[in-house]
Amino acid sequence: TRRDELEAVQDRLENDILPAVKSEFTKSLKVEGSIVRRHLDMVGSTTRRFNEEAASRRSTVELVRQQVQSVKDRDQQRLKDALERIKDLRQQLARERAERQRSDELLIQQIEAKMSRMKRALLAVTSEQ
Repeated sequence: TRRDELEAVQDRLENDILPAVKSEFTKSLKVEGSIVRRHLDMVGSTTRRFNEEAASRRSTVELVRQQVQSVKDRDQQRLKDALERIKDLRQQLARERAERQRSDELLIQQIEAKMSRMKRALLAVTSEQ
């Protein structure tokens, strides 16, 4: 009868097909979960590598910046030291020039004094004769 056929179909649906569908659904959920986990793992490792590389680049850029600043500071210090040495040499030359001029002036005065004494001595000798 028609009813028996429908009940047989329903029994087959409930006992064979529905459990098979549930089993396939469970398997597909497991596979999908596995795929999602692998995807999340790859995204996580890719993100981690990206962040590590970015940190490494920032670190390298900072190191280069510090080295450039260090060279710049040394160059500025060397220039400052050179200018200071030039200033000191100019001051030393000015002191030596002033000392030499005083020494020359003293020597000129001594020469003039001796010349004056020699003239007087010559005059005294010539006037005695």
